[in-house]
Amino acid sequence: MNVKLLRRIKKHILAEPKRFAMGFWVRRKEDSDDGKVHDYSYTGSYARCGTAACIGGWAMILSGENPQGNTLIQERAAELIGIQYFRSDRLFDASRWPEEFQRFASAKKAPERAQIAAARIEHFIKTNGRE
Repeated sequence: MNVKLLRRIKKHILAEPKRFAMGFWVRRKEDSDDGKVHDYSYTGSYARCGTAACIGGWAMILSGENPQGNTLIQERAAELIGIQYFRSDRLFDASRWPEEFQRFASAKKAPERAQIAAARIEHFIKTNGRE
């Protein structure tokens, strides 16, 4: 498991919580009809960079790859993180996170969502991807 990359993702989203959204791999402000990030029940403004991404999206971006086009994003993000593709939903799909992280779905503010995701990443590392 690429713990260094996972902690880099965690640090990145905590530094600017508006960069984090779990409803899609990557979304850019210029592609948005109303200039807002829409992620499940969350709607918020973009960070200054104009990019929002999930854990897998940031794995690719922070590794210097472009998660657009014909790339099988989930497969490549899992490979970069060093986890098996069939287990990657445990990290990439918030609805599959352990119960103690399910409050993510009802969190309405970007900082709270980023904190929950950061804790999820640490738990994933601690359990070696089992939970």
